[in-house]
Amino acid sequence: MRHTLGLTALSALGMALLLGAIGQTEGAVVAHWRLEGTQSANIVSDTDVVGGFVGAGVQKTPKTVQYGSPVPGFGGASSADFNNSGTSNNNGAYLIVPDADALTGHPGGFSQLTLEASIRPDEIKQSVIARKFDNATSSPNVNDDGYWLDLRSDGKVTFHVGQSGTVFTEVDTGAGSIQTGNWYRVAGVWDGSTAKIFLDGTQIGPGASYTGVLNNTEGALGIGGLVRHNNGSNTGQFFNGLIDEVRISDVALSPNQFLKPPAASGVVTFQEGVDGYAGTRDTTLFENAPDLNWGSTDRFEVGHTGSVANNQRHSLLGFDVTSLDGQFQSIDSATLHLYKTTDNDDGSTTRTLGVYAIASANGDWQEDQATWNYKVPTTQAWAGLPGLEMPTTDFDPILLDTVDLPGEGQAGWVSLSLPTSLVTDWVAGNNNGLMLVLTSTDPSGFHRADLASSEWATVTQRPMLEIQFTVPEPCSVLVWATVLLGLGVFGRRGRT
Repeated sequence: MRHTLGLTALSALGMALLLGAIGQTEGAVVAHWRLEGTQSANIVSDTDVVGGFVGAGVQKTPKTVQYGSPVPGFGGASSADFNNSGTSNNNGAYLIVPDADALTGHPGGFSQLTLEASIRPDEIKQSVIARKFDNATSSPNVNDDGYWLDLRSDGKVTFHVGQSGTVFTEVDTGAGSIQTGNWYRVAGVWDGSTAKIFLDGTQIGPGASYTGVLNNTEGALGIGGLVRHNNGSNTGQFFNGLIDEVRISDVALSPNQFLKPPAASGVVTFQEGVDGYAGTRDTTLFENAPDLNWGSTDRFEVGHTGSVANNQRHSLLGFDVTSLDGQFQSIDSATLHLYKTTDNDDGSTTRTLGVYAIASANGDWQEDQATWNYKVPTTQAWAGLPGLEMPTTDFDPILLDTVDLPGEGQAGWVSLSLPTSLVTDWVAGNNNGLMLVLTSTDPSGFHRADLASSEWATVTQRPMLEIQFTVPEPCSVLVWATVLLGLGVFGRRGRT
């Protein structure tokens, strides 16, 4: 089956919105086929982002083009699946776009051009990715030229621009650069004097000279197959695999203007004992047991017993997140999740948990050493006062966030937001940790609460740090997925 994809005019408003979204100058985009649909369904039409709705397909051969899995990262639902294993001439699956002025730079022909596509070949053979021909007549060799991206049998992609069968130039990505089963973003660029080819955003080779204008071709544009005549009566060189995001621009785009995945975002969580993580430190400082260390207990306590002026309990908490170093473009949010238990739970009034950043002078505390009086027992006191009670010297006096705890006798999760700048510093290794304190509407009574520590028996109730981040703009459409999978960010959760 061949399918006819047409082009229509886009409203000025629609063009403005599109160009604003992709950051190109007005008039740059000629056509852009996203090839969106329900996977495994036959493609009978497509929506060209520039041109709007395109025409229904017409059965011409026994083969069909179906929607396949999308190129990673572009936010699409599908691609075009050209199942052309073992096909012969005039018997393959392909898409055809009838000739239109927009596809030829009419009148006069293109003076610049950029042709882009994402491909995942299942077979390395001579085959068409996207090709515009001048063969509008019955003869298969009249003015046999135009522009195209082709896959060659030696594993390279070739970009071709020309005026005729003898006046043209080609550049390629190099033999063996394309392998089966992998996604690649390929782009051919002609600036009016030099043709260049790019693989995953990187230029391959110095380019090749070609001046003048491109032939004002009158033949159809084939996607996934060679279409020698407008009526599709002479076809071949069928691509076997997936093609997605085919785009034509009438200017020479720079690599930062190529169609590329939006910056990918991810979520990673750090929780002791989950996915092998072992980077939490936490302990409680007890004012009424000032020289004892409580780092090995299965909970840390906040609050006070009796007057707020004595018997304080402050908790310290930190996460090693240096594994994220170099893996993100920006941290978008950071949330601390804590599980309140029912043990040692006193206080019928509202109890509010607050979190502060520990000062750098105290940042090297260890959970198996810290006490109310000492950072290191008997040898190294806290920078300010015992229990980290001196603002600025012991901790940053800016309260990062607060949350009301569940009522007395009630267990449950609470969450605190952390500044992204603070967590970014942690990633870089500047991690002093956090201090948790409790306040209440009745500071004179018994008001305390226990929080599950990193030693808590139920692993999924241990303290958890959740970080949402943006992945750097990739040089390859697979880089972002590799990063996220390596960090285990897809649905990695520990909370229950």
